[in-house]
Amino acid sequence: MCESTAITNFTSKKGKVIFVTRFYYSKLFIVLLLLMAASSCTKKPAAVWQASPEKKMNFFVIEAYKNLGLYGDAIGRISNDTVHFTLSDGFPLFYVFPTIQYSGKHLEPAENIAQNFSKPVRYTVTAEDGTTKQYIVVGTSILNHTSKDILLFSFRTSNNPFLPSDINGTIRNDSVFVKLPSSMDLHELTPYIFINGISISPDNLVRQDFSKPVNYKVTAEDASFKNYLVVVSN
Repeated sequence: MCESTAITNFTSKKGKVIFVTRFYYSKLFIVLLLLMAASSCTKKPAAVWQASPEKKMNFFVIEAYKNLGLYGDAIGRISNDTVHFTLSDGFPLFYVFPTIQYSGKHLEPAENIAQNFSKPVRYTVTAEDGTTKQYIVVGTSILNHTSKDILLFSFRTSNNPFLPSDINGTIRNDSVFVKLPSSMDLHELTPYIFINGISISPDNLVRQDFSKPVNYKVTAEDASFKNYLVVVSN
């Protein structure tokens, strides 16, 4: 054995000589490298994605800023698969924009689409796994017998085909202001009027000459009334 290549050092303990060789350490080092390589190459099993079964309506509200003429938000009460909300001041139910928060992949009808809540409306929440849950939304409107308000005054292209788009008036106390394009003739316009009351005079959808201010009278159920002055300009 060649001492210069085989023996690195030796120590003496209790009369015994312990030889430590380069060959031994080299072999041990190679074994350790192989073990480390084998452990690093071991593949972990891929995580299996599972579609969520969650399908829940969390929140339902009729917000005043989305529904012209509504004086306060109406929060729906969710109980199992039924939602109930109540509108004040006799606010009509047939064209209401709801705001809905839900957990799931899809809601039908969509959350910000106006609905006719004069009869129950069915909503379906679909989960990511394709399962569904249905909710029945029931609306109630409490009539205020003294209500006599114009909630919406507009000129629509469906009634005035020469208009470039629907134009809504601005309601301020007992006045309504409508601004039309400069090229529009004001003598023959048909307004669309939405009221909270039992009648309006002149009637809704009756052609008028708006080249000068027009007076409208809204009557409540208790026979009280309120006059509005409508001013159209361009």
